Amino acid sequence: MNEMFSYAILLAFGLSSDLLFLAIGAGVTTHPYSVLLNLKAALVFALIQVIMGFFGLNNGFYISSLIPDFTYYVGLSLIAFVGLKFILETNKIQNERRTFLIEDRKILWTLSLASSFNAFIAYTGFGLMLIKFSITPIVLLAVFVFVSVLLGVFIGNKYKPELLGRYSKFFGGIIVIFLAVYLLFHSARL
Repeated sequence: MNEMFSYAILLAFGLSSDLLFLAIGAGVTTHPYSVLLNLKAALVFALIQVIMGFFGLNNGFYISSLIPDFTYYVGLSLIAFVGLKFILETNKIQNERRTFLIEDRKILWTLSLASSFNAFIAYTGFGLMLIKFSITPIVLLAVFVFVSVLLGVFIGNKYKPELLGRYSKFFGGIIVIFLAVYLLFHSARL
């Protein structure tokens, strides 16, 4: 397995943990549970995340050719910023009490768009570190986001866990920061 693929898996997993948190909150308010609504929410989140991730990856890859001297470290900083943001947001307010009505189309699209800025920032950083452009990180992001939202809505609706979402976001932040620190010491373009 090549290194870029492994790093892309870690990044997608870390970013999808934020969406697991949101999906659990959405699942708590979904009554009655609907497989169709769950699939719709997972598709909307995956679509928006993929679009923003693709723009970010493309943006980073393009910028890296303009300023090649220190783009690797800027990319690491952007990735670490997103991880740190996840960790700080878990302690900011009582996240386990956040709920969202995904039945409302406007809320679903707005929430998915608002949460996609993390993907844009992180994938801009990832794009800054790439030697050649690859669509693989975006495909992995789509899969992880889709599965996270499906599981999150289901778990939130059936079990109503109070802290699972909060801890998933914290754990995702730790993974993203670990990835950035590991790549800092590894210091090789992907």
